[in-house]
Amino acid sequence: SLAGVLQGRTTVAIAHRLHTAHDADRIAVVEGGRITELGTHHAHNVVARDLVIHGCPKQGLLGADDDSGTLLLEYSEIYDCGGGTFDHCIYMATDEVTYPGSVFRMQHNYVHDANGGISFRIDGASDMTIAQCVSQAGGTGFLVAGGNSKLTACKAFYTQGPGFRFQSGRCTVTGCESQDAQGGCGFELIGIGDVSLSGCTAAATGPARPRAKAWP
Repeated sequence: SLAGVLQGRTTVAIAHRLHTAHDADRIAVVEGGRITELGTHHAHNVVARDLVIHGCPKQGLLGADDDSGTLLLEYSEIYDCGGGTFDHCIYMATDEVTYPGSVFRMQHNYVHDANGGISFRIDGASDMTIAQCVSQAGGTGFLVAGGNSKLTACKAFYTQGPGFRFQSGRCTVTGCESQDAQGGCGFELIGIGDVSLSGCTAAATGPARPRAKAWP
């Protein structure tokens, strides 16, 4: 393998896919013959905006447990991603040892037609804010665990599991809506945590029903 050949050497590799550079010590982005970005495979203080992510058989967007810090995700669309039980459209976690007090912000995102897993899975950030995000046609719509989180005006439609699931931590939920949670309840609270719901609605939860046309 290349790992054995490269051991003990300084190597410059050119790659078109970020995963190819997973084990690199430093990663440079070259645009127009100039280095425009320089960093590592994992990052802190990242802004992800205006993305379209689709056709990913595993995670659509992944913030790993190691070396991942603060992130802002906004105005993006993710679809045709995930699968099974453990692969999700969005799976965000943070490394609280490397980046204590990490903050995760997500707003104005649309996740739909997932192939399994959870549309929005958020684990462990010290401070999380999710606003005006929509999940349609997937497993569970939103799963939040750990930390202090706020969900505002989020919607989950036509989910195979619960529209919203809260496992632990402290969470304030305002003006959120779950509709047609075909295999579960609209809002599910499990484990140990402190959850406050205000102005939320759940409609047509329970057994599977014919799916309506896509949410615009």
